[in-house]
Amino acid sequence: MSEAPGGVGQVFPAVEPASVLYPVVQRLRELVAADPVLQRRPGEDLRAELLPRRRSNGAVELRRAYWSARRPDPASAWGITARTLYLDGRTGRVSTHDFPDDPAMDWLAGDGGALRGHGERAAVQVLRYIPLRRVTFRLTGGAGLPPRVIAKTKSAEGLRRAFLALSAAHAAAAAAGSDFAVPRPISLDVGRRLLYLEELPGNPLDSRLDDLGLEPAMRRLGELHREVHGLTVAGPPTLTVADWLDAAQAAATQIGILAPSVRAALDAVCGRLRAAVPADGELAFCQGDFVPGQILCAEQGWSVLDLDDGHLADPHSEVASLFTALARELPVPAGQVQGARQAYLAAYTARAGRWLDPERWRWFRTVAELRYLARRIVKGRAVPGEAAEVLDGLAAGPDRPET
Repeated sequence: MSEAPGGVGQVFPAVEPASVLYPVVQRLRELVAADPVLQRRPGEDLRAELLPRRRSNGAVELRRAYWSARRPDPASAWGITARTLYLDGRTGRVSTHDFPDDPAMDWLAGDGGALRGHGERAAVQVLRYIPLRRVTFRLTGGAGLPPRVIAKTKSAEGLRRAFLALSAAHAAAAAAGSDFAVPRPISLDVGRRLLYLEELPGNPLDSRLDDLGLEPAMRRLGELHREVHGLTVAGPPTLTVADWLDAAQAAATQIGILAPSVRAALDAVCGRLRAAVPADGELAFCQGDFVPGQILCAEQGWSVLDLDDGHLADPHSEVASLFTALARELPVPAGQVQGARQAYLAAYTARAGRWLDPERWRWFRTVAELRYLARRIVKGRAVPGEAAEVLDGLAAGPDRPET
């Protein structure tokens, strides 16, 4: 099944006409069609979100929606230009924002904003922009900082959590003598909503598969993931099986609102999940969003990035999440995905010294499939029919880990 493109007519393509929010999608499609800047061209970045929720009385409401196109721009002070179309679910008001103007992050722009005020010689290169949430950028020549650092800006509370999580993970990796690196936090400036980190060498794993080789890279990824799970990290929050069940049911609610034709199948899947909830068991440190794009590969070693959402959880949860995501996160032909998955699993279990538990695996794989499907629909990445295809696969039962 192909990936949803970003052109006109492909704005949230998996949202069905029977959805109560379909009129919102139609409105967004008209607005995107009227603005060429919002239409993605080949090789450019697109981010989108259509975030519904169901109230306690059963009514459906839209929390927010946005559609944002970003493109490289060497003439810009930030290295990019980006335009975001934003729909406020509370008021119904639509607004358009050109970066660094943002619908929620009002601290980005201006002389005292997070992107400015680093000194006359400072240069900013935006690496990642997620509207309403965060910006990650490379800062060169910042006053009072190393020559090059990575900086993040997001909400003040989010930065505090990120600083504590990253500090704890960096200390744990150093204490364990890990053969992978974790960025060292340099400083936290809550007033300006900035977290400065050391810049580590390398390129994302998903961009290095041709020269590393797919299966060798996946085997190293499996070994690395097990090393991360072996860290003793102080203070992260704990997610229990009850939390994962809640997350799966929340994902099912979102899917059912946006793709109502699959509600019966969703009810059946969630019923099976509730009937088979495993007991809480082993806990391991989990990175929180462990995908190939979060791994830097360099000749001197590999690094794990973005530990802001690190937590303790059953390791099956993160292994299942990565296994599920690899079908979309690896830029390889579909016929090579299963071999890549099994190479990763074989290396992970070999490093762990034991197999995954089949029952826990099936349960967490189902949770992961629901959460990943909801994310793809909400982010406008799913294609028509994808929800039915995923749920048909779950009805047949998630695959067993090969042993």
